[in-house]
Amino acid sequence: MQRYPLDPYNQNRPSQAYNSPQERPSNKIFWILGIILFIFIAALVYLFINVPNFDEASPGSNNGGTELPGENSNLKCKLQSQIVGISLLEGVSGSVSISGFQGNANQVSWDTEDSNIASVNQSSGAKVMIRAKNAGSTKIIVTDNAVGSDCTVSIIVDVTSIYG
Repeated sequence: MQRYPLDPYNQNRPSQAYNSPQERPSNKIFWILGIILFIFIAALVYLFINVPNFDEASPGSNNGGTELPGENSNLKCKLQSQIVGISLLEGVSGSVSISGFQGNANQVSWDTEDSNIASVNQSSGAKVMIRAKNAGSTKIIVTDNAVGSDCTVSIIVDVTSIYG
């Protein structure tokens, strides 16, 4: 049988005919490369969807989500809120809790930036009631005093007037 150079499947042979599919050249390598390429693209899509974007702050993280993870000067701070904000009507109360504090829950302090808009029913503990007083927006600042005064989380409180 005469073989021609640069003709891997010997297609230029004068009487090239295949009597069965088994005699044809195998395309298995192309199937294997296609499967590998598919797995690689699927892995990239998975990573693109599931890896967090560190250009944005995460809600409920230290200092109310305004800092990137690890930027808090106090690395021992693990204080977290399950919510970033709460919306209430005037005269209505809502419950807010905190987690990740070090030591005793009585060392967690709660303070409001504007007590004319909203107030907390107690100044310490892991869970408090926030009472909406007047329409507006303010922040509740939670501090883990067991870690330090720089270990804080902010929770936004939006109060809407019942009269529209």
